Amino acid sequence: MAQKIMTWKKWAVVAAMLLIIAGACVGLYSRYARRTVASVELPRGVYTVYGIDISAHNDTVDFEAAKNSIDFVFVKATEGATWKDKMFDYNYAEAKKAGLKVGAYHFFRFDRSGEAQAINLREAIEFKDLDFPVVIDIEDHGNAVEVKPEIVRSRLEKMVNMLQRYSIDVMFYSNKKGYYKYVGALYGGYPLWICSFTNPPIGEEWTFWQYSHEGMIPGCKRQLDLNVYNGSIEDFEAYIDAYKQSQPQRVKGVL
Repeated sequence: MAQKIMTWKKWAVVAAMLLIIAGACVGLYSRYARRTVASVELPRGVYTVYGIDISAHNDTVDFEAAKNSIDFVFVKATEGATWKDKMFDYNYAEAKKAGLKVGAYHFFRFDRSGEAQAINLREAIEFKDLDFPVVIDIEDHGNAVEVKPEIVRSRLEKMVNMLQRYSIDVMFYSNKKGYYKYVGALYGGYPLWICSFTNPPIGEEWTFWQYSHEGMIPGCKRQLDLNVYNGSIEDFEAYIDAYKQSQPQRVKGVL
């Protein structure tokens, strides 16, 4: 009898341990699943203007094949003080050739001076006929997070001021955390391209919404980022026309 009781106790202990392990696994899975959500389902019929953003990481995109699925593309131009995306000129030219509206973006490095980053971006977009204000991508992910936020904001302000001296208008890209941490207090009235996997994407006015990192479209073999414009196709065209009319020097390729 004593041996049976000991055996029963062993199995009880084993069962309890298995339950604890199973619970831990479920908890870890739930936290992991929440961390890796990278897309949101859009409501049908609300958005009609779609686009993508790309860099050299997306390899070669066939924009002729893609143009029936999208209206615009944001192309990575630069990062930090010296780095230039090797596919920028190609992506810009091919997207333009396909009749798409094209913008350029710069990944802002926390550990580089704002002035140097402005110069790097200016050199890359010189003589480019862009359809949108240039985008400054500012976020913690992929950055030197040990740099204090007040230093980041100071360097960002210096970059924006220098670009404005070159008559280059800007738009900001970030997620919600980055927007409130680095952008909102200084540049709340500027065009915002928000990365968000909630609907609505943010409790602020936004112009573009990156709603997925898991998109697939004709002409691209890899998953890529999907975006929408906040308005109708008529609003979109009017937005571009207003921007172009405000930037006569840039349209001529003179910065």
